[in-house]
Amino acid sequence: MRALASAKPRLARSLSELSEVVEDEHLLERWPFPLDDRHLAMVVRQWIQEERSETFANLLLNDPFWAETTTMFRELWERSTKGGGADPMRNASRLFDNAKDLLAQIQVPTSPANIAFTVGRIISGEDIELLPTPHRHLIIAHQSDGQLLPARGVLLTTQIFASLSLLEDDTQSPKEASVVWLVQPDARLALSGDLAHVSGPFIKTDLANAILAHRDFARSLAQHPFTEISAIRKAQPGSFKSTLADNECHFDYIAEARREAQSRRDVLIQNDVEWKIDRDVKKILDRTQKRVAQRRRRAGLEGTPPRRWRLEAERLIRQDLEI
Repeated sequence: MRALASAKPRLARSLSELSEVVEDEHLLERWPFPLDDRHLAMVVRQWIQEERSETFANLLLNDPFWAETTTMFRELWERSTKGGGADPMRNASRLFDNAKDLLAQIQVPTSPANIAFTVGRIISGEDIELLPTPHRHLIIAHQSDGQLLPARGVLLTTQIFASLSLLEDDTQSPKEASVVWLVQPDARLALSGDLAHVSGPFIKTDLANAILAHRDFARSLAQHPFTEISAIRKAQPGSFKSTLADNECHFDYIAEARREAQSRRDVLIQNDVEWKIDRDVKKILDRTQKRVAQRRRRAGLEGTPPRRWRLEAERLIRQDLEI
């Protein structure tokens, strides 16, 4: 800010005033946090890395700029540890920042493994104990059998949003209904990294698995209606469709079978072998066929069930219960 004040005093004053407002109003402590026209409820960040590579290590070691710069940093570090008056632990954060800047200048991902490898080439093994605990753990975490190696990778970030909604309860009057934050299903995914260092196998395996894991986590908090399996199946061309109106669903063989299966969900999902699941689902279908046929006859409707309804009902029951 002092450097900015001499070059752009009006901008420095504006930024200073803005900083004071943020601090006075405790804006950074608000959560969900206002972001654009939405409210950010959670951020999940994960480094996805390829396998650590000795070949990649040799590429860095053979790069003149990387080698010369790390040598310079090593000399500065050794001076600070030999009674020069500077505190090595005070220099550690600066050392890691320098490692990040160096990697960025040679267009190498600033992944944790690459930072650890670079810092590990600057300081000796005995000096690791001089580093603050987080920095020390970063280096140790990327060592295997005493060998420190770099790894290409990307940063995967998932932003999860929330919105204010009226929580209605059947036991409450409308005036007593409370307003709560509800997680929204439209999570946002972002990748940060250099595509030049991302290989095809890495995208198909490590990165794909990580994205699916982030998606599943976001779905566990709020699922978009278009991603529900029942809605997708109903919308697929050629899917089984009931010709009955919604208020006549108790005359629908499939709807009745799925309803009973849901009511017996705990029993069905506890079955540990396939034949027990088949047996219990068959019993549900048998009872459904008798029950719905009787209802239809009493109502003066055709009692013969549709063709292949049992196969369709069993498929949907397994989808509903994920068995």
